[in-house]
Amino acid sequence: MRNKIDYGIDLGTTNSAIARMENGKPKVIQTDIQKDTMPSCVAINPRKMLHIQPILKIN
Repeated sequence: MRNKIDYGIDLGTTNSAIARMENGKPKVIQTDIQKDTMPSCVAINPRKMLHIQPILKIN
């Protein structure tokens, strides 16, 4: 039987975060650049690849 792992997702309008339970406490999963949150802006390109990028302000 597999171990059960609980995950929580905070879907914000600007940023989102994912956490999992470790030893009875929530632990935020960091991005590959050691950030606790990631931009909520996502897109799927024509080759069905997922892109998660920050929203850029254009003057």
